[in-house]
Amino acid sequence: VKVPMIDKRAAQVLAIIGNEVQMMDMITYETFSIPIPEEFKDDLKEGAEIQYLIAMDRKKITRV
Repeated sequence: VKVPMIDKRAAQVLAIIGNEVQMMDMITYETFSIPIPEEFKDDLKEGAEIQYLIAMDRKKITRV
């Protein structure tokens, strides 16, 4: 049985472009874009620090 590795990380919001958010990881300084989940559309602001998960090569915002 394969068990996915789940990695919790923090990132800073760099820009909000349409339905995507561009973020920078606070440890590796890697920048990437992911779709904004419906529950966080009103809460995201540029410069804010958020938490996200990495599991099975997918990223998802978990807390703003």
